[in-house]
Amino acid sequence: MKAFQNTKQSRIIAAVAAAMVLLAGISFLAYRFQVFGAVKSGQDRNRSQNQALLLGDASTDTSALQVYWFDGSTVKVRTIYDSAAEKELIKHIHGFPLKEADEQALHSLEPPFYGIWISDTQGWDLTLAWSGGVWLKNDGSVYYGDMDFPSIWERMEGDEDTMTVLQFPNAGRLARYNPLFMLKSEQVIPDCADGVSLSVEAAADGTLTARIHNNSREEFTYGEYYSLQKQIDGTWYTLPIMEGNVGFPDIACILPAGESTEKQYNLDIFGPLEPGSYKLVVEGLGAVFTIY
Repeated sequence: MKAFQNTKQSRIIAAVAAAMVLLAGISFLAYRFQVFGAVKSGQDRNRSQNQALLLGDASTDTSALQVYWFDGSTVKVRTIYDSAAEKELIKHIHGFPLKEADEQALHSLEPPFYGIWISDTQGWDLTLAWSGGVWLKNDGSVYYGDMDFPSIWERMEGDEDTMTVLQFPNAGRLARYNPLFMLKSEQVIPDCADGVSLSVEAAADGTLTARIHNNSREEFTYGEYYSLQKQIDGTWYTLPIMEGNVGFPDIACILPAGESTEKQYNLDIFGPLEPGSYKLVVEGLGAVFTIY
């Protein structure tokens, strides 16, 4: 009878032990699935975040995609018109994890630079610049995210053109940290030519007030386009526009002989201007002014 009781107790102990092992196994599996789910969820969030931060709103079905290369002196651009190829490139870019960075990261960038332009679903420009693992988006956000951009450029097939550095994606923001993104003026732009002169009357709150004088005997025709130069160490450089989506109306204005007109120009499109000497350029005429 005693032996039977011992055997019964042994079976109860064994059963309890087996149940504890089973519960431990279930708990481990549950924990493992929970961790796996959290990791996968985090990966999905990161992938979604990358897509939203960089080119998530790109309109690959209605817009071409351009990839830029800049070695410090020459800017080349290749254009892709195939929607499938555009999507594949964007998918490749979104596959790399991103980490938010400070603007100070832009100080260390050196050639070569790479850039991307595509239109978003609303028709606005969506641009990226990349160098040495640092991304710069046209809204000013900066990220760390390394990728083999040189290989992408080499493998790309598409129409190739040469442009000025002023047309490089986000050149306006990059010019604040690297003078390579300013275009050196190869000619002296006078303030008066053929009886027509340009002068600056005031500059305040991001608006420049200028006057065009037509002292010639003929009508003077001018457009809405203008540019801005900055003097650095005695040399004039044309500044790139800070933001994209800046357009100039394609219209002609006529100034009769012997008359003058006052015009206002928006300086904010060139971003924050540091103290120094600047030159407004309109139709081959330049007017120098100083920001203190």
